[in-house]
Amino acid sequence: MTEDRIAETAVDRRSSVRFPLRLALSYRTFNPSTCYCTTPAKTLNISSNGLLFEDHGTLQPGQHVLVTVEWPARLDQRIPLNLILEGRIVWTAEGLAAMRVHRHEFRTRGTAPAPCTPENVQRSDVDAGVDVPQNAKVPGP
Repeated sequence: MTEDRIAETAVDRRSSVRFPLRLALSYRTFNPSTCYCTTPAKTLNISSNGLLFEDHGTLQPGQHVLVTVEWPARLDQRIPLNLILEGRIVWTAEGLAAMRVHRHEFRTRGTAPAPCTPENVQRSDVDAGVDVPQNAKVPGP
């Protein structure tokens, strides 16, 4: 690879504008035996295809994760929203994780959701990124 091509690649990799937002989040991995984030965590910055956030040292590069971010804007100035991000962890260091976003969507957030117990788990809970107890029986798709 030529020097010009290497410089061009480095610029392209960082072409998405990163916004320094400190927003509350929760996350879970797609491997049920691994981790759920139940301690408070926050984003550090976000772009259209990446997220840097606190992970308390529980994630590893390559893990497939679902992150739920409490979005600050409201739908119709009254309905709270979550930004749901699905992607892979690309690196971790010193309690931080960087994620490449493969899919994103906004979902409405209830003001007082019912706790997720093994008895009331629904497929929509898993799809929405709710912290599902490890002994829960999740209905199929």
